[in-house]
Amino acid sequence: MQRIRKTVKIIRSPYLYSEQYEKDFLNTVFREISAEQKITFQEDESQRMFFMSMQDLAELMYKIFDNWDEDEEILNIADGFDHCFKDLGDKLTELCPHLKVSYARYSIMENMLKDDKIIRYKYGWFPKISILEEIPELYEHYQERNNIKAGRLDSLKHILSKYKTVVRAAEFAAFFILFELLNGIAGNQAQFKMIDLRLIFVMLFGSTYGINYGIAAAAAESLSLIRAFEAEGSSWYVLFYEPSNWIPFIFYFAVGAICGYVRMKNKENIEFVTDENKLIQEKFFFMRDMYQDSLYDKRMYKKQIMGSRDSFGKIFDITRKLDTVLPQELFIETIHVMEDMLENHTVAVYSLGKNSEFGRLEIASKEIRSEFPNSIRISEYQAAISELEDGNVWVNRELLPDYPAYMAGIRKNKELVMIVCIKEVRSDQMTLYYMNLFKILCGLVEVALLRALEYQEAAKNMQYVEGTHILKTSYFMERLETFHAMQDEMVASYILLRLEYPGKSKEETDQILQHLIRANDVWGISEEGELYLILSQTDKESLPIVSGRLKKAGIITYETGIAQIARGGGEV
Repeated sequence: MQRIRKTVKIIRSPYLYSEQYEKDFLNTVFREISAEQKITFQEDESQRMFFMSMQDLAELMYKIFDNWDEDEEILNIADGFDHCFKDLGDKLTELCPHLKVSYARYSIMENMLKDDKIIRYKYGWFPKISILEEIPELYEHYQERNNIKAGRLDSLKHILSKYKTVVRAAEFAAFFILFELLNGIAGNQAQFKMIDLRLIFVMLFGSTYGINYGIAAAAAESLSLIRAFEAEGSSWYVLFYEPSNWIPFIFYFAVGAICGYVRMKNKENIEFVTDENKLIQEKFFFMRDMYQDSLYDKRMYKKQIMGSRDSFGKIFDITRKLDTVLPQELFIETIHVMEDMLENHTVAVYSLGKNSEFGRLEIASKEIRSEFPNSIRISEYQAAISELEDGNVWVNRELLPDYPAYMAGIRKNKELVMIVCIKEVRSDQMTLYYMNLFKILCGLVEVALLRALEYQEAAKNMQYVEGTHILKTSYFMERLETFHAMQDEMVASYILLRLEYPGKSKEETDQILQHLIRANDVWGISEEGELYLILSQTDKESLPIVSGRLKKAGIITYETGIAQIARGGGEV
């Protein structure tokens, strides 16, 4: 049965805001505003606020699921707007002019999530909706849902801002009528004969609303002046025969254009300064991010430099740990060294038989040992074998299924004798540095293993009963204790069997075992002269198969334990 692998992606999100939920931050703020017309934030006014729209989060979730992979990730959603609580208070004051906003002093400043830029570069997502942009609409929805009627002044302001063009047109018409009434009432009075109210109207609207309204005001007052001349008995078409009569009309349009132009230039200057200030702020935020990245790189380089200072000590420590002549002990130390140096707990070691068709699991990290098969068919890993035979590290860059992330070979006389695998790695471990580190460690293991194998070959006559592969008592007990230690550390498993071979000699039994038992299994004699078999990486479910195979060959097996050998064996 194929095991289904579950991939987890953790999203660290800022505060989601809504006006609908009673305990939500914005709902609480709106409720206090409606009840008391004042609000007190528990944060300092310079404290950065970190809110996120649910619409932005929904878009991010869509992009993540649309580009799903098997990498486990922790995704930090960073602040994209850099607003502080003072900005929030100012925005609320715009909505409610009579609102009193206060802030806590000397409050604890919360740190924002660090932007690791994974979301930006991998998924092409960044926050687009600012809370300050949505607050007016959210506040309106809150009032509608709670049947809160806005004050007359607030309602009037809302209407005026919504129909700005119509309001200005109404203002224009109202002031035009007002100035015409003033001209009719006070035009004949001595104190107003030196004041041109029409010119004042043109200057007023040109300076207030720009060149378009200035020209419109000049045109309206020109019509008013023509009507005034007609009231005095002068026809409008006769009026323009005399060039001197053109002066007031030209003056109206000139004043309207000049006042409107000045207004327009002032507005453009304000917009330019605002945009320049915004650009400076963006540059500042960019430089701040660059500084933070540089500071992070500095810490990393410092860590690497400090680590390099004692690298000789690390190499010595690794070499000392791998300095053993017993292969099983070497496997234990290999796992410990790999897990420690690589910061990874998904390591496994496979040994290859004489024909190299199968790899037998020797040891694996306890966190993931159950996920490694006890045997692998080498032909199923052809994509990596050629690299391993050349002494290189193979990296699963194509994300091939059922392949580990890293594979490296241990060679003897240019032939593969072992394969070291790393099943899973983090995204930051798919680097050239990590691959080289893995290659160096495998090189140290290779040297230690070859030294151990050479020692075992040289000491073969001392370890084995003459003419057999049966380990002598002392060497067998040493191997048994090593297997037991591996099982205690949960990096390997074994089963110990006591053998009976009626009608056969030890030599005959040895020949049978050589043909029926795997190369990584071990057998030897106890102090009482009894024959024992250690089945490496074997579980209770596989035991009947092995026992049945030996029984057919005339060997009877009894499962036992390390404690029973001292008592002379016995069935458990």
